[in-house]
Amino acid sequence: MTHNTVLIADCGATKCEWALHSTAGNTGWSASRGFNPNVLPESEVKKMLLEAAEVNQWLQNAPGRIYFFGAGCGTAHGNASVTRSLQELFPQAAIQVQNDIMGAALALYEKRPLVACILGTGSASLYFDGQHTRPLRASLGWTIGDEGGGCAIGKRVLRNVFYRLWPQPVLDAFYEQYPGLTIEKFLQTMREDASPNRFLASFAPFASRYIHIAGVRQEVYDELENFVRWQVSPFCAEYGCEAAFCGSVAHYFGDILREICEKNGTGTGKIIARPLPELVDKLALNA
Repeated sequence: MTHNTVLIADCGATKCEWALHSTAGNTGWSASRGFNPNVLPESEVKKMLLEAAEVNQWLQNAPGRIYFFGAGCGTAHGNASVTRSLQELFPQAAIQVQNDIMGAALALYEKRPLVACILGTGSASLYFDGQHTRPLRASLGWTIGDEGGGCAIGKRVLRNVFYRLWPQPVLDAFYEQYPGLTIEKFLQTMREDASPNRFLASFAPFASRYIHIAGVRQEVYDELENFVRWQVSPFCAEYGCEAAFCGSVAHYFGDILREICEKNGTGTGKIIARPLPELVDKLALNA
């Protein structure tokens, strides 16, 4: 074990990104399959972590400290599942497991209170003043919650396609990109896929590609506004702070987010695609 080597993970439902900062001052970057420990058995969680460790040869040169920020790790079950799995793989390491929104808050924090937001496969928000956190809304999961996330936008894409509400050129482009996707095939995949939220989110990039089409932009706008109105603006007003965002959806639709926040009287701070570089800077380089 290398005591001063730090391993940091930012794990979403779709992808888990890793950074290993060595005693020599070098940082190595890698990625593995993402997961939510609340929807997988612990044996599967350990298997996915083991795959990442073996590919990157972390078992042979184990890190001294591990910070794991993951979707679903805010629940007692999810946190315990990931913690036990990491402890079995790295018994000598000091391990901290926290929810992904805490990682986002640390990455987005710039010496003043904020409402930190994730817009990736799912969505979440959290008040953070640099020392203390305050949960804002309960997580309702991808079935009735996760407003503004890729899963929710993916649902809107599929609804408009299957109902044939968008212009024909957009529909043609969809079926060219996803040949053979019928309603029956979609329903079958939703029944059989182990991660249906990730499957739904895979259609969100289509909206980004055709955001110049008025009907597509309106669907994305409405979905993001739900998130801002329900999860962000009321709390920014209550605590007198601005909002900052991270995640792929926030990155690709940043201009729309800023427009919606301004409309709802909410100041906007940083919008970043990935929190991991900021986490390396704050937890490894300047620890």
